Amino acid sequence: MKKWLKRISLGIVSLVIALLAITFTYEQASRLIAKNNYSPEGEFVDVGGHRLHFLRQGSGGPTVVFESGLDARGHIPWYKVEAAVSRSTSTVSYDRAGVLWSERGNKAKNGEAMSEDLAALLEQGNFPKPYILVGHSLAGLTLRPFITKYAEDIAAVVLVDTSHPDQLNRIPSELNQTPPRWLLNMVSLFGIVRFTMPSIFPNTNADDRINVVGVSIGPNNLSGSFDEMENIGALAEEASKITSFGNIPVVVITGASPTRNDIMPEQFRDDMTRIWNELQADQLNLSTDSQQILAMESGHYVQVDEPDIVISAILDLIAKVRN
Repeated sequence: MKKWLKRISLGIVSLVIALLAITFTYEQASRLIAKNNYSPEGEFVDVGGHRLHFLRQGSGGPTVVFESGLDARGHIPWYKVEAAVSRSTSTVSYDRAGVLWSERGNKAKNGEAMSEDLAALLEQGNFPKPYILVGHSLAGLTLRPFITKYAEDIAAVVLVDTSHPDQLNRIPSELNQTPPRWLLNMVSLFGIVRFTMPSIFPNTNADDRINVVGVSIGPNNLSGSFDEMENIGALAEEASKITSFGNIPVVVITGASPTRNDIMPEQFRDDMTRIWNELQADQLNLSTDSQQILAMESGHYVQVDEPDIVISAILDLIAKVRN
């Protein structure tokens, strides 16, 4: 019996090792293929020890600056909105340090460092002032220090279903667990991130760049995303100290689809809807000139689900800046 159990145990261990070897090899091969097949679509700028990748489109001012959320696809989820807005003015989207095609560098992952990176990118890229900032998700935290420091250069802010500094305190703890770094590294190294990323993003075509390039290249460079995930608490605390943008116009766009929380356990859905809506509405207090727009057919990615809503809000702000 002992020999039989030992053989079974050895067989299971051998199977696990073989499986890990296969997934590791698959991930490394996928990274190499993606790197060879998909070149950076934009430009690079050195922001002090590391290079950031950015996409420049359009011409003239003001410059619409797109800031992404906590997303391995970096700037790519803005592709629908940016293409439309760039017909009217200059636009720039970029990958934060350690995301997609941008180098990680040695800077801390806090709002101040991210502000320095973005300011250097905009200055060296000679993007016309003033700026209209358009942020998604985590950008609700990361952009606050930049807005405070460079308020004189900012014409307006659009917050697209953005994070709130108090959300970690409000959302049920069961939904706020950050995996340990060793586990994040494992799921990256052995291809689990690549396996679990959707092959086709909802409300897109299979050949859209978010599906073709984002899914292929996104898992290649995850150090920045993992660092941001680890530091969400610190980013929220840093952002919580900034409670006002003065009279800078702010548009809060909220994904309000009744089905947006269907992927969550049923016992959390109603509470999450209520809490998220309250936090979204609270962001109106950031400015004396604010408004909220509900995207009734959108989940978290309003810029993909209902891009026309985001485009229209930006174009209205561009017109106000120019008048």
